[in-house]
Amino acid sequence: AIVYSHFHKTTKKKMSRSSGYSLNEDKLLCQIYVDISQDPITGICQSYDQFWVRIEQSYNNLKEESWIYRNKKSLQCRIALIEKAVRKLSACIRQIENLHPSGASDIAIINQAKILLMQEPTYKKGFKFDHVWNLMKDFEKFKDIDT
Repeated sequence: AIVYSHFHKTTKKKMSRSSGYSLNEDKLLCQIYVDISQDPITGICQSYDQFWVRIEQSYNNLKEESWIYRNKKSLQCRIALIEKAVRKLSACIRQIENLHPSGASDIAIINQAKILLMQEPTYKKGFKFDHVWNLMKDFEKFKDIDT
C-alpha cells in the first residue's frame, strides 16, 4: 500500500480532496465505525455530530503515524461510499440467492453477485471493498434491507 505521509504538510496550496484511503485505513475506519455504532452505552444516546466526533477522534488516535490526519467530513464520505457499495452487493447477493441456485457455494453466489453488480454503471469496474466486506456485511445496519 502506498502511504501519503507528508504530502499535505509540504503542499502550499489548499487541497480540495484528501489523498486516497489505503486498505488498512479503510479497515481501521470500518472497525471504529462498527464498534462505535454498536456501543450499547453511547450508541443510542449520542447525536449524529457526537457520533462522528468520536469516530474522527478514535481514527486519528489509532491511525499509524505515517497516515495523514482525516477530518470528520472525509471519514463520513468514505464510510458513505463503502456503505453504498456493501448495500448494493448485499442486494445483488439476495437477488442471486432468490434464484435458488441449487448446490451453489457461498463463493459462487458472491461471484455471481459481483458480476450482477458490475452491470450498474457506478460499479462497472467491480466491487472495490473486499478488504472490509467481512466486517461490514453482517453489520446490523445492512440486515434485511431491500434496495
